[in-house]
Amino acid sequence: MNNRFYFLRLLVFLVLLVFIFNPSRKVYQKSRPVLAVALDTSRSFEISGRLAEARKFLRKNLSAWAQKYEVKIYCFGDGVQPIDWSLFNQDKYPIFYRTGIAEALETIRKLNSENLGAIFLITDGQENVDSLDNFPPEIFSQQLGVPVNVAAFAEVVLRDIAIVKLQYPEMTFRNMPARVEAGIRVRGFPPGAIEVWLEKDNKVVQRKTIFSDGRTNYYETEFLLDTSRPGSFNYTLRVAARPKEITEQNNYQKFSFQVIRDQLRILYICGQPGYDYAFRRLVWKNNPGIDLVSFVILRNPENVTLVADKDLSLIPFPAYDVFSKDLENFDLLVIENFDFARFGVPRQHFANVVEWVRRGAGLLLIGGPRAFAGGGYNFTALADILPVQMIEDKEQMISGNFRVKCLDYDFPAFQFSPERKENIQIWENSAELDLTQKLVARPLAGSSVLLIHPSAVINGQPVVVMAVRDFGRGRIAVFGSPVSFRWALAAETPGFYRLFWENLVRYLTHTDSGLIILKDRQPITEGESVNFTIKPLLAVSPGASLEVNWRGPDNTRLTIKPTVQRKGNDFFYQQQFLNKGRYLVQFILREAGKIVGRQDTTIEVVPNYFLEEKNLEVESAWLTRLSNASGGQFYLTPPENPQLSVRAGQQKIIQRQSYIPAEILFGIVVVLLLTEWIWRRLTGLW
Repeated sequence: MNNRFYFLRLLVFLVLLVFIFNPSRKVYQKSRPVLAVALDTSRSFEISGRLAEARKFLRKNLSAWAQKYEVKIYCFGDGVQPIDWSLFNQDKYPIFYRTGIAEALETIRKLNSENLGAIFLITDGQENVDSLDNFPPEIFSQQLGVPVNVAAFAEVVLRDIAIVKLQYPEMTFRNMPARVEAGIRVRGFPPGAIEVWLEKDNKVVQRKTIFSDGRTNYYETEFLLDTSRPGSFNYTLRVAARPKEITEQNNYQKFSFQVIRDQLRILYICGQPGYDYAFRRLVWKNNPGIDLVSFVILRNPENVTLVADKDLSLIPFPAYDVFSKDLENFDLLVIENFDFARFGVPRQHFANVVEWVRRGAGLLLIGGPRAFAGGGYNFTALADILPVQMIEDKEQMISGNFRVKCLDYDFPAFQFSPERKENIQIWENSAELDLTQKLVARPLAGSSVLLIHPSAVINGQPVVVMAVRDFGRGRIAVFGSPVSFRWALAAETPGFYRLFWENLVRYLTHTDSGLIILKDRQPITEGESVNFTIKPLLAVSPGASLEVNWRGPDNTRLTIKPTVQRKGNDFFYQQQFLNKGRYLVQFILREAGKIVGRQDTTIEVVPNYFLEEKNLEVESAWLTRLSNASGGQFYLTPPENPQLSVRAGQQKIIQRQSYIPAEILFGIVVVLLLTEWIWRRLTGLW
């Protein structure tokens, strides 16, 4: 009898063990894969009409896809935004002004890491957030791990003329050939002439005509760039717009171009040696950026010698070679106190000088008893172009101590210090001169009087000490005093004399720099940064410092001490530009406190949408490689019911099912316990 009770107890114990551990089995179900539709809603995809076509396409196919896949829609540009189809159908979707295709695909993969079956990428392939070269499709597809199907809607009819290629050198040497090559794409217009022109500093300098045959979409043309003058120049290439073009933002492109020289060549003719010649020659000769050729007259033709001319060590003055044959080899002609007639120089040679200056060269005339009217220049072609009137007087010079009066402290050659107050102070402290030519102003186009005698007047007009004039593409300066060397002897203004003559040479030859400026991109969009490389033409000391001045579109001027990296002789600097417009950036290189290099450059900051409208064509090469590498399908224009490559959905546990429900186990325990209790009652054990 007791054994039976033990058996019942054992059964109860076993049932309780089963109840506690609850043995069960997993029930699996294959989930529907996620089909992520990545829809390009950038500016380029919208204005080209491709976004409207994509919406029609999705409207026809979403319902069918929803039966097989879990469809999720993402709008992307320079960000990714999930969106409900009902909102998208009501035109409630974001428009982006940049396109980051690779970044969007990575984001969508992370958002659907568990059950992503495929990505359906709808885009024109115009990546402008990053470079697609940084994402090789064969490697990038492995990172995504799912098929990428692509539709580009390439057959949308565009009405657009666009500059899609622009190649040009950032810099070249003076008088070296340089050209800009342009590629122009024409879509949606009948045959006809297309006008293309090149602007320099907002003036049209060249025009060309392309004839479109209505069948060819792409044309190339080229323009020669002007390299006759050194400096930094702003150019714009434009193509004429047609009626009903979808955008005119891609009808022009702006760029800057720098012309430099390896050495500046000066031809210096001096009629008589003296302190002024010696000091000035020393300044120019010691400048490694100047190649100076000088002729100084040591013996006049009328001087009697006891030996034949052929036995003298002096060479005769080569008048013909200087004024005709060799003139084109120089950038600046300096004539000081030189009576040309005494050396058989025909007046007609000065007509050559006039044309040479008109084409872009520089001319500097310096005073003395045999200069200007004293040397007969009032009867040459120079008299018509000089910014001063020569006084025909037997006594050509005005003597007596005087300090020159400056009329324009902002003149480029008068910039001895970054601070205007210091420049004014330098002129006020300059040493006195005691001799100057009798000259008065001659009001001609492009002329300016810069320095005058403080008290001397001729016929009611102040005596001019210095004046300049822009003539054609060249520049002219006259300096009446033959004793400027006194400035070099003044202790109050150290370096003033050297800077004056070096700055004047740079001004007359359009050479305001000793720096080459290279930029890593142009143009840039709002908020982007530019990496500058500043290359001095000459070697500078380890202690040289770089100063940056820049003027914004609102004319705000800032002088900053930038964070500069240096490697060897080159400097590297980065600057961010937040707002659109044209910025003027000036780099000044200082060595031991002195300016040894200066160069201006411009940065064109365009609106964010500029890159979107620059090229509206489909860039399919990278997209094709990505779809092939990932196992997806590529459609330039998708059919009505495209076949998509989608990875099968994953199996997932939907529930855990017990072999014996807990309710039955509990009931068995209760029955066994009641059985034992009844049994004990009947047998009288209780």
